[in-house]
Amino acid sequence: MEHKNAGNIKIVFLKTSDNLIPIASTDLEINDEEIIEIYKRRWDIEQGYKELREHFGFGKEENRIYEALIARMTLSFFAYNIVSYINRISHEPKTIGGLFRDLECELYTLSIAMHAFIEIMDKIAKIETIVNRNEDFMTIIATLRSTTQELLGFRCES
Repeated sequence: MEHKNAGNIKIVFLKTSDNLIPIASTDLEINDEEIIEIYKRRWDIEQGYKELREHFGFGKEENRIYEALIARMTLSFFAYNIVSYINRISHEPKTIGGLFRDLECELYTLSIAMHAFIEIMDKIAKIETIVNRNEDFMTIIATLRSTTQELLGFRCES
């Protein structure tokens, strides 16, 4: 078939349970199966970009500093790869969005648990006899606070 802008094209139809999907190729030398296989690989890439935009903020950068843009894009891809890997090894295929929401909930739960743990440690630290027996107790609490900030990006304060 000839297209007025693309020139000669080959059209292959992919049958799904609901309809036929036309796939156009300008490479007239490859067979129908190869065209469909290339389309499937390309579709996975497009779905990946869609998930990156929807769940990981890709393409929503508001900074104009080059290094900040690169850092933001790198973090988006890194987060996407981590979530995709977890999805792959969990043997329970979920949508990336669903898995992201689950992980986000787990992180929030972890932060609440860490906050509660630090509050408990603070209350124990106020018991004079325990503090007198263990001079490093306040150092442990300070280390928990700073480590929480480094790992989770915020401080747990009582």
